[in-house]
Amino acid sequence: MIPHFASLIASKTVNQAIARFAIVSDPHVGWGNRNSSFSSVPTQKTISAFDALATLVPDLDALLIVGDLNNLNDERERAEWSDVILPAFAQSFSYREMLPSIQLSMGNHDFWWYSQQRFEAYYGGLFERILLPLGYPVFGDDLGQRQNTCSIIAGVSVIKLCGEEEDYEKLVANAATHHYTWQYDFLKTALSEAEQRDPSLPIIVMSHHGLPDLRMSKDTSGDYGRGTQQDMIVLMREYPQVIFVSGHVHNPMTHPAVITQDHGFTCLFSGTLGSYLSDEFETPRRALLKREGAQSNGMILDVFPDGSVSVYKLDFSERRLIDSPVRFNPKKASEGHLSTIRQRLYSQPPLFPKDAVITQVKRDQVSFTQAIGKADTAADTGSFAYYYRIKVADPDTGLSRRNRDTIIRSDYYRIARNDHLALTGYGGSSKDYIITPYNAYDVPGRPLFGDPCPSVVSFSGANRQETSVMVSMSAFEDSESVIISSGYNFSDTLAASSLAGLKNSPLLLHGQTGLADCCIKEIIRLGAKQAILVGDTLAKDTRIVNDLRIAGIDSSRVRFLAGEDRIATAQAIYSGNQGWGTTAIIVNCFDLTLAGSVSPLAFKLKAPILYTDDTGMIPAETIQLIRSGRFQRLLIIGKTNPLRPNWDEGLTDFDPSCEVIRIQGKDRYDASLLTMRWAIANDILTAKTIGIATARSFPDAITGGILQGLTGSVLVQCDPGFQENLISGLKSYITKLEQIRYFGGANSLSARFRSRLKH
Repeated sequence: MIPHFASLIASKTVNQAIARFAIVSDPHVGWGNRNSSFSSVPTQKTISAFDALATLVPDLDALLIVGDLNNLNDERERAEWSDVILPAFAQSFSYREMLPSIQLSMGNHDFWWYSQQRFEAYYGGLFERILLPLGYPVFGDDLGQRQNTCSIIAGVSVIKLCGEEEDYEKLVANAATHHYTWQYDFLKTALSEAEQRDPSLPIIVMSHHGLPDLRMSKDTSGDYGRGTQQDMIVLMREYPQVIFVSGHVHNPMTHPAVITQDHGFTCLFSGTLGSYLSDEFETPRRALLKREGAQSNGMILDVFPDGSVSVYKLDFSERRLIDSPVRFNPKKASEGHLSTIRQRLYSQPPLFPKDAVITQVKRDQVSFTQAIGKADTAADTGSFAYYYRIKVADPDTGLSRRNRDTIIRSDYYRIARNDHLALTGYGGSSKDYIITPYNAYDVPGRPLFGDPCPSVVSFSGANRQETSVMVSMSAFEDSESVIISSGYNFSDTLAASSLAGLKNSPLLLHGQTGLADCCIKEIIRLGAKQAILVGDTLAKDTRIVNDLRIAGIDSSRVRFLAGEDRIATAQAIYSGNQGWGTTAIIVNCFDLTLAGSVSPLAFKLKAPILYTDDTGMIPAETIQLIRSGRFQRLLIIGKTNPLRPNWDEGLTDFDPSCEVIRIQGKDRYDASLLTMRWAIANDILTAKTIGIATARSFPDAITGGILQGLTGSVLVQCDPGFQENLISGLKSYITKLEQIRYFGGANSLSARFRSRLKH
């Protein structure tokens, strides 16, 4: 039984509003599925929504339909408007002397087989024939169908911006050379005139396509010419009272970013009236069609004398409000109170319940417990599980069975009805699944494993930055601080691993142009309030500082630890912090590659890492620091330079109670095994869980070492051609081995290599 919701929104008189608009988009009349050329469901949804509006807001001033009236835009679909939809609209509001105005904006589907002129003539004719005799407002010769015009409705300027001039197909084919100047000039003039009429009131701009770079508007089809979106954005930023209303993306109203002020003016994304919600859980579309009236939503916009507005988000299918109404003053958009960047900082990652499980339903179907918001206000902050990343891992290699992970949308649109989701057709056992929840701002929560203790786990990001994030997500629920170093500087990042151990913090890698988006989101997930940037000059680059600001860390909470070279940077890390352990690690820079497996030791022991110079000699400043540290043990890693046989001169007269251990090895793989054996023999690390990373590049081994050090586990380096050496070196520990962790993607450690090693 659909509830009667006439009392959900007070009248304009009670609310003291001066104008009231209903905003909908994408009726997609005729939309069916690949096996059906026509469906009556969108028509039924549209009529149902009109009836709901007549009940909910009988004092409506105008209905704004923001494009894609039809799906194929053929004669049968257009006839639905003349024969069914418009008569039903008139019938729904028949109690009024004057019908609400209908303002139409063309969408990309409306341009199929139709020009702007034909669109205007056709719907103008329908309005004149069907609505005008029943009492319908006229704006000059515009009945609501003309594009690139401005209408004054209840004192509020409504600008209809149409991006395509003539033939849509021709425009798409010639997008690179399409000139948009006349559209830009029209908008510029219309905005100026609207502000002159009443600078206190908002200005509504209707456009089916959200300008690219606006939130939820990645699609560029049917925009205003290549590169023009920035000009349009800059122009509207001069008028913060603009409310830019678009459709096209079929987003549900439950997404908090349907109202956003990222660019200094307000954007509303109006969802879909008659088609499907593209962001809803991917139920087969044919089944969705059978849910008559489902997935139909829109907005009510009230305008007040002081220029402020209220936005109500509506679910027409259930005749209910979605969330509480939002009231704000558009002229204050530049303050960014509704900025998605700001909202993302206040959001929290979704969490799986402690008893969450992935279960096998039948041979090719699993079910998993849905993640929940961390805060009571999850729906308002976007902290609910918006989508899931599904990985089905090969039990022998830990790599995904598919070329890439699969992303599915959660069923948050009706989340209260279903706290489990079923996955069909992904293959594998439930134990092979790894499911990561993301909130509405793409901030991930900790993954749910089908097997809490799999024998093989792979931390395989698309790049070194993503791999460092995967390690951080597995190792830390939260962290007050985060260590950031270069993904392209071995020595600085290796030294930073010791600082990560001292601070018990994750180590993330920055790229050559700043922080990757995945790192920004991980910092938000961690809730970090302080960042320590280690190493080269890029660390002080304003790009990274700005990225950290987006992640919620103010520049006043950013520390820099760097020197003029690797030696000075390592010295700065040690001397700039307190609380180090009783072991110091000295790495011989004559062959740095031999130190690739030392990061778990540095993390576990809180041991500073210091360097020799390139010839293998220990600088006097480093010797002085070691002396002042009064360490009980010195671990010296690396080959001796044959030309510098006395490279450790200055260490021999240390306190006799200080133990000096030297680990060399004939190559990086041998040194890795020797480091592992020493750590196990001295009860520092264990071989119950062994980490494996390539020795051909350093980042995965170092960041993987953070997790290994945190869990007290060893890490070894291996590559194709060296498996036999590794297997031989691990033989005495195999009986205690519980898990293998691979750090790095298939390009660094192939599936064939992993499978051979496993067996």
